Amino acid sequence: MGADETEDRSLSQNEIFQVLSSHRRQRVIEICEQSVEPVSLSDLAQEIAATEQEKEVAELTGKERKRIYTSLQQVHLPMMARANVIEYDGRTVELTEDGSDITIYMDIVPSGTVSWAVYYFGLSVISTITLIGVYFDVYPPQLPDIIWAVLITAVFGSSSIVHLYVIKQFSMGWFPVQFK
Repeated sequence: MGADETEDRSLSQNEIFQVLSSHRRQRVIEICEQSVEPVSLSDLAQEIAATEQEKEVAELTGKERKRIYTSLQQVHLPMMARANVIEYDGRTVELTEDGSDITIYMDIVPSGTVSWAVYYFGLSVISTITLIGVYFDVYPPQLPDIIWAVLITAVFGSSSIVHLYVIKQFSMGWFPVQFK
C-alpha cells in the first residue's frame, strides 16, 4: 500500500476495536495524546510498567521495564503502526490523526469519577423515581408537574452539552471517525 493510499483511508470499526482491545495499546494512545512531542519507546515502557505494577517509575526494576519494552517493541507498536494509529521509527512514537480520532472510543475515566454511561444511567434512575413521586404526589404538590418535567429535561440537556464539550475537547471535532 502506497503512502497516498494510507493517508486517504480511514480506520474500519474492526481495526479500531482491535487496537483498543489491549490495555497497553490504550495506554500508548493516552500517553501520546498527552505529549506534545514524540514519546520515546523507553519512556512509554516505563510509564506503562509503572501503571501496571502500581508503582512509581523510580521503584521499577529493570526486569519490569524490559518486559513491557519488549512487548511494545515486538507486538503492540508494530501493530499500531500498521493500522496507522501511530508513527513509529523504532525509537519514538507519535500519534497520527487516526490515532487521535479513536480516542473518542476510549472511556477514559479518571480515578474517583464515573463513566458517562454510569452517569446517564444514574440520572435516568433518579429522574424515573422523581417522576413516580410526582405522579403519586409524594413531592411538593404546589409545583406543577410540567415544572418537574422541565427540570428533568434541563438536567439531561445540560449534561449532554457538557458531555459534547468534553468529547470535542478530546477529539477536536464532533464526529471524528468515519467507518467504512
